Amino acid sequence: MGRCSESKEIKVKKDSSPIILEWIFGSNSTGSTPAERAATSSRMFVRSLAQVAPDSDMATGRRITASEALAICGWPLLSQIPDKGSSLTAIGCVGAKTKLKAAREDLGLSPLDVANRSGLTIEEVFEIEDHRMPGPIANAEKMAMALGLSILDI
Repeated sequence: MGRCSESKEIKVKKDSSPIILEWIFGSNSTGSTPAERAATSSRMFVRSLAQVAPDSDMATGRRITASEALAICGWPLLSQIPDKGSSLTAIGCVGAKTKLKAAREDLGLSPLDVANRSGLTIEEVFEIEDHRMPGPIANAEKMAMALGLSILDI
């Protein structure tokens, strides 16, 4: 499993030309802005804590809609998919893990409290809060919901 690391400065594209919009959201989507195209797109994406990519049979992350992908990444990052094959999430893996741990601490909950609320083991809670390993997105989502966060917040 890979390491969960901070994002380096990324050169982002802000091109929302019809060709880029069609490549990302599909030829059946309509509209002239990323939000309009995402709202009408049937294309699915898959996400991990660190990135979003077009869905495929081999993908193991959480399947999300085009609108969710746009909300998670933002257009400047999502527009990198044609060049890179995937997009980093706006918050990144370390940011998501930091946010989850901070939310737990702000609520005055112990890792054991969160494990009991979420159905995770205490080891899984510790893995989520450990910046060295990405871990399964499903576990981070369970922890987010137990803390009252939306999965789009991570």
